[in-house]
Amino acid sequence: MLRNTVEARYLDHYSYLNSPIHRLGAHTKLAIAIAMVFLVLLIPIWWYWFHAVVWLMLLVTALVSRIPLGGLLKRLRWVWVVLLVISLGRLWQEDGLYRFLSAIIKGSECLVTMVLLANTTRFTDLLQVIAALQAPRIFVTTLSLMYRYLFVLTDEKNRMLRARRSRTFRQSNWWVWLLQSNLIANLFVRCAERASRIHAAMLSRGMQ
Repeated sequence: MLRNTVEARYLDHYSYLNSPIHRLGAHTKLAIAIAMVFLVLLIPIWWYWFHAVVWLMLLVTALVSRIPLGGLLKRLRWVWVVLLVISLGRLWQEDGLYRFLSAIIKGSECLVTMVLLANTTRFTDLLQVIAALQAPRIFVTTLSLMYRYLFVLTDEKNRMLRARRSRTFRQSNWWVWLLQSNLIANLFVRCAERASRIHAAMLSRGMQ
């Protein structure tokens, strides 16, 4: 049970650690993260010293907050693949290499910043700050529901994985990829069905 809980806590897996970064106020960390992302997007990549300082700050933050670098990279690997695929399209534009490197470097800095924010701040604290900033109520509610039911969907995925492993004896890469694609498709269908049931239950309790 504990293992499933830890696996489900994907967005803020390390937010319950105790470090000087974790003890900072959520509003302070959110303001710093937003300012960091804004500056990263604004400053061109040929300001090498600025981006070097950004990476140094991110590394120091990870070390001070005691977040394992391996765990941090594990949460970023698939997002980096998506970022790489999206950035490849810039190679065929004017100044393609510069645009490609700019997207990779700036995108990576923004991703690491947001992952560090999520893993040093409890999601509920971030929601309270966002609500205090007078964000639209529907936006805050959507984020809250997304975080709450991420655990449910993760539990559903774990059950499907256990069922697949108990019925699979072939180890070829092609067979594994085929099963993974089927798993993703089935998980999507189950998510849609469960979302419909949850929505119906919420409507029956008077939520508009």
